[in-house]
Amino acid sequence: MFCSRLCIVAAAACLVSVSSFARLAADDAAGDPKALDGLWAGSWGLRIEPDGVVHQPVVAELMIKGDHVEMLAFPTGMEHLTGSIRTDARARQIRIAPTVAPGSPPANEIVYRYEVKDGDLTLTDEGGQSIRFGRRGIAHAPLANAQVEFVTATGSRTTETCW
Repeated sequence: MFCSRLCIVAAAACLVSVSSFARLAADDAAGDPKALDGLWAGSWGLRIEPDGVVHQPVVAELMIKGDHVEMLAFPTGMEHLTGSIRTDARARQIRIAPTVAPGSPPANEIVYRYEVKDGDLTLTDEGGQSIRFGRRGIAHAPLANAQVEFVTATGSRTTETCW
């Protein structure tokens, strides 16, 4: 009887340690800059005024690959932004330097605090506005490769009527 209770306590202790290890591993992944790589989609701007007016959300997309970033429909004043990204895992911040045309003045760096939790990414700007993203699956080496060739048809057109 004592031995079976001891086995149950030992099994419970093992389960607790495994679950805490998984939680620590998830937290480590959140601090890993490579954990942010991929395609993310989310929305911002949903607001309901006191008089009942509804402001529809804006769908935003974010693509991070290494030190390259592309942002679409962010509240930055630019519809599409391409640039480089630096991640500070200790401070949980990302810094985005927009790419500018040669001869143009350098653009201001954009800073977001980030949090990765349960597979979602939340970016919060300096003004406190947050955008929550879900990861979208992309195939780095797709299984299908469709090649399409467009040709222009030439010749005369004939119409035949069959009764």
